[in-house]
Amino acid sequence: MIEEKFLESAVRIRKNYLKISSNLEFYHRKAKEIIASLEDIVKKVEELSAQITNDHKLGRPSLTKDKAMEELMKILRVLPCFIVTGK
Repeated sequence: MIEEKFLESAVRIRKNYLKISSNLEFYHRKAKEIIASLEDIVKKVEELSAQITNDHKLGRPSLTKDKAMEELMKILRVLPCFIVTGK
């Protein structure tokens, strides 16, 4: 017959496994959300860069240096908050 201490160990191991696997699923989901957010940010930065480059080539800059920096900061402002708070 199986000793009680082995049964208790099995229950404890199972409980730890469930807790760890639950945490892994949570972090996996959050990592996917962060990746999606970063991809969106990269897309917006690339669009801003393309706009600045095209305007510069055409000799009619629509954004001043300060406006371009302001637009870039608007795009990036979301990043630290998202990573720290997970929102």
